[in-house]
Amino acid sequence: MTKLEQLRRATTLRDLAELLGVTAPGLAYILYHKPRDQLYRAFEIPKRKGGTRSISAPADELKTIQKKLSSLLQECWAEIGDGKNSGRHPGRKGRVAHGFLPGRSISTNARQHRRKRFVFNVDLEDFFGSINFGRVFGLLRQDNNFKLQPRVAAVIATIACFENKLPQGSPCSPIISNLVARILDARIAGLAAKVGVNYSRYADDLSFSCNGRIFPPEIAKKIEGDDHSWVVGKALNSVIEKTGYRVNLSKTRMQYEDSRQEVTGLVVNRRVNVRSEYRRAVRAMGHRLFSTGAFDVPKVALTKGNDFPMQSVQGTIPQLHGMMSFVASIDRLHREAALSRGDAIEETSAEKLYRNFLYYRFFYKNDAPIILCEGITDNIYLRCAIRALRESYPLLVKPKAEPGDLLIKFYKYRGAAVDTVLKLKDGGAGNLQNFMVAYKKACQLFLGAGKENPVILIVDNDEGGRKVMGAAKELSGKAYDGSQAYLHVFGNLYLIATHPTAVVDGGQKKMAQKGARPSDSCIEEYFSSEVRSTKLNGKTLTLKNDSSGVAHYGKMDFAKHIVENLRGADSFSGFARLLDRINLVVTAHASSSTEAAVSGAAASQLSNGGLGAAIPPTGETIAGFTEIAEAAD
Repeated sequence: MTKLEQLRRATTLRDLAELLGVTAPGLAYILYHKPRDQLYRAFEIPKRKGGTRSISAPADELKTIQKKLSSLLQECWAEIGDGKNSGRHPGRKGRVAHGFLPGRSISTNARQHRRKRFVFNVDLEDFFGSINFGRVFGLLRQDNNFKLQPRVAAVIATIACFENKLPQGSPCSPIISNLVARILDARIAGLAAKVGVNYSRYADDLSFSCNGRIFPPEIAKKIEGDDHSWVVGKALNSVIEKTGYRVNLSKTRMQYEDSRQEVTGLVVNRRVNVRSEYRRAVRAMGHRLFSTGAFDVPKVALTKGNDFPMQSVQGTIPQLHGMMSFVASIDRLHREAALSRGDAIEETSAEKLYRNFLYYRFFYKNDAPIILCEGITDNIYLRCAIRALRESYPLLVKPKAEPGDLLIKFYKYRGAAVDTVLKLKDGGAGNLQNFMVAYKKACQLFLGAGKENPVILIVDNDEGGRKVMGAAKELSGKAYDGSQAYLHVFGNLYLIATHPTAVVDGGQKKMAQKGARPSDSCIEEYFSSEVRSTKLNGKTLTLKNDSSGVAHYGKMDFAKHIVENLRGADSFSGFARLLDRINLVVTAHASSSTEAAVSGAAASQLSNGGLGAAIPPTGETIAGFTEIAEAAD
């Protein structure tokens, strides 16, 4: 039964609470007993062009419920999105709604309007605020896709609304706004198809485009006597108002092919692209971060009057991450499109800069020791072992079991774009080789403080691991075969291999693989033979990658169903030998970092003209401030 079917069958608050994965008493208390003014924190932020935007941030307990509701409604959207009145443009393959939806973005929205003679943008006024309790309740009760019971619809509307509207700041406002706007999308898409224009919507931004000699007056009309001022056409305005929205007259504009055309902040004249001013500003911020350890970003200052001056404040790593990821993602889309056509395009400077930034953030400036294993299962083994043996390793884990108890981090392989950018992909010895070389090259660009915490690679002592050890020898000039505790490769990078013949119960390992040596070992051998012999649904463990078949189960099932259910220190006693090595690296690096900090303090004071000497921001950074503020607005 799908989530939508379960939602339709729900009749009580308790049924809904079960669907959301929360307790019914807890849900009832938050919605109907706790004072509403304690559930939100209201504040205002300045807009770039004047005025303020009201934000209502939910309290943590309500925010958790709203996130769960958002996930539930996202699943419902996935089920009903392709149905009648789903917001699909008649005759077109893609949906017209692009905001807050999986697989959709400002770039997919902008792509609909490339290489057009006319591009017309319309902004809806107070988009979230125009959706009140009654509209949410009515959607859930009357829409043919939902038809929920009155009690359930009322509870959902109560979770979603504050002061009789969808609040900006709630995790569930975006998906609910899309569901409510489906009728708007369907009606505008019908009008657009009738008059021959493309239509797309990203949240409150409506975009229209065409290549005709005359732009359809039903959508927009030129003001008489002014060649550059346009107003929304009567037909379009009628559809917007009849569906409960209003046009923001100050944000309506027509763009011609002989000037820069933008849709949701992206240039669309030829292909979807980022504004050049924005690119330059982000690049300057990245270079400044690498050279000084800090950078500035623009900020609009909120004043008592109507003046909203632009100021600069010190930026944060997450802010710059978002900017660089955005620029690199657009370039990556172009390269992937070219590859699909059989054309080879090298990485752009923005993609390379983004990779170096990721090395800086996650490894050079890591806030805790981080371990990179050969794959996801190794992470699970080590996490479980560290927690089981916590009393012996106070440098690795807190004494009490609690969320966030680990004092070290594990690189999480997601198989996503970040893994590809970092040359890690889905793990494996070959990718760790690539990572070492690329990270050393990136470190040569970083002149600011860093490397306070170690980056530890852990590999099996087998054919693949030996290739990593060989690459480490080339980088460090020192040989390593796993018989030593660890190898300091360079900077804050260390390598640990499993002990040769690391069979903890003294058994003799069978050498079945081609190219294997008697000294070969893998991380699974730190488990006792009894644990490794555990059957799962009648199957036995195989450590080969091709684990399909009726007789065996693979490493992932072993990690998830066997290892994660082990209890007690005895089950992980063999891992003490490996954890000792990790402990030695953490201790050694902390000692070397302390010595370097003491010896470098005097030199830093002399070279900088005193500790904390400021370096003025570059002109290129300042020039791009306005562009970045526009994108953030």
